[in-house]
Amino acid sequence: QISEVTVSLDAGTSETYKNIRGGSFKLVIEGIEALVSMGIKVGTQFVLQQKNYKEIIIYRDLASSLNVNWIGLAQIVHWFHMSPEYWNANKLEDNPNIDYELLVESLREFSTVHNGIIGTMSGGLLKLIKE
Repeated sequence: QISEVTVSLDAGTSETYKNIRGGSFKLVIEGIEALVSMGIKVGTQFVLQQKNYKEIIIYRDLASSLNVNWIGLAQIVHWFHMSPEYWNANKLEDNPNIDYELLVESLREFSTVHNGIIGTMSGGLLKLIKE
């Protein structure tokens, strides 16, 4: 009775997944493969932050290879549970630990059609590539 599942990957590699989400990246990938093989539509989501911005294209290529139906990027949001230290280290705006040239280049590439899938972006990411 399940017609669609969205999986929040937040990473393109096992190491980054473990750092951000914990758990087994391999198990999540196997779960996506199982859902796709059962004919269930799968979408993937990636909350973009300092810890993972270098993996945008790796994520896109991985999701595409898994035959998902859609892929998305969203900008990290300052939630109440985040300490000021965590937020300042991981936010996208005014962060000295981010290579903005690489970030913008990756966002532009992500926004193009790749293997029939176009990546969607939300949370203010589009304004970064339009400036």
